[in-house]
Amino acid sequence: MKFIVTVRGHFDYPTFVIVDFDKGEVIEKRQYKELFSEDIPSNKLGFAGVKRVNDEFWMATWDRLIRFSLPGLTVEEVIAHHQFSDVHGLCVTNDKLFLANTNLDAVFEVDLKSKHVEPFWFGWGLNKKTEKTLQSSYDSETSYNIMTKKDSLLHQHHINSVHESSKRMFISYLGKSTARFNKIRKKLKINKKRYGGLVVLDDQKKCIKHFKCEGLHDAFEINNELAYTQYFSNSLFVVNPVTLKKKIVALEMSSDLKNKFLTRGGYQLNDNEIVVGHTLRNGWSMNKPYSLMRVYDLEGNYLNKEIRLNDVVGIYEFCKY
Repeated sequence: MKFIVTVRGHFDYPTFVIVDFDKGEVIEKRQYKELFSEDIPSNKLGFAGVKRVNDEFWMATWDRLIRFSLPGLTVEEVIAHHQFSDVHGLCVTNDKLFLANTNLDAVFEVDLKSKHVEPFWFGWGLNKKTEKTLQSSYDSETSYNIMTKKDSLLHQHHINSVHESSKRMFISYLGKSTARFNKIRKKLKINKKRYGGLVVLDDQKKCIKHFKCEGLHDAFEINNELAYTQYFSNSLFVVNPVTLKKKIVALEMSSDLKNKFLTRGGYQLNDNEIVVGHTLRNGWSMNKPYSLMRVYDLEGNYLNKEIRLNDVVGIYEFCKY
């Protein structure tokens, strides 16, 4: 089995890699510098969300979507838009592609036939105190491509994934880090949680459930349930898309590893095993960064198998190649 692993990292490192899971090694590293705008800081580049559709892959970069064909991973199409800003997770259903447009705290929708792009949902209503201010600040004609989080009044919750299941849309967010939050965490030398959540919309875009929990990142399916990586606690937030019942699955890690790694990316290998990605904290600033793909059972017990991805910064997501 082989995986494409997308990497949010620095251009000194690959933007995605191909991992041969059976051999336990990276077999190919890819860079696509020509696909990225020169205006985007190099430490913000790389690929984020990835979704396979038949014999093609859609991948997200900071400000555009790229379609690759198999077997050669040839670039077939690029969709850019003036309002894409730090695009994260993707969801493809029928002829629609939905994307987490993180710096705008939004989900956008792309018609893959007409290539029309429009907002699908904004997360500003999650905070009624600031909702009107944010609505009045948004301009559909403004280019937000090179806006950073520090520049963005619209970035309040860090929307990072969108998933469709049972005619519902599941939208996760990490929660916003503040200077005060980071100062407290550093002073007390603790991994203080960031509070995020999961919003569930019905087919009329009405919010029918809002889970408030530790900050969530990307989602993958485990036996028809949605498993969200909990970025800071190295655990999974698992929800049944029909009953909306939830549970937390703690991933078995030593205290040393817990302090070194964040959790992003996952895939169900078989009826009893999952593989989960772990990203070295601040790996982009290190001379010898690496990431891990570790195998667990469905209860989170470590099964003594891991693959070390040397010189790879920041696993974002992965899917079967």
